[in-house]
Amino acid sequence: MNRSATVQRYLIQIDLTESAAKKNARVDLNTLQRLLDRTGIALDSKYAPVCINPRQRRFVVRGEATLEARHRAEQLLGSDVKFFSDGRVQPLANGKKV
Repeated sequence: MNRSATVQRYLIQIDLTESAAKKNARVDLNTLQRLLDRTGIALDSKYAPVCINPRQRRFVVRGEATLEARHRAEQLLGSDVKFFSDGRVQPLANGKKV
């Protein structure tokens, strides 16, 4: 199997520069999806962007990407985008996964 075509889940941190969005503009999933449009990254529509640093206009979203899509985003946005593994946690019932 081609490793670069394997889709992985990520928490994606995006720092919006002034050129990417107006300073006081509302940031929603569509705003960030437009920013990542040419990369091939699919954002999770059930996970709204979370602003983790208003001063730096830093947001976190959940998404899926191939290794190639991740590299395209890093080339387009440089240090303004970071990827973190999204290890989803499942609840335990009587010591067993549900």
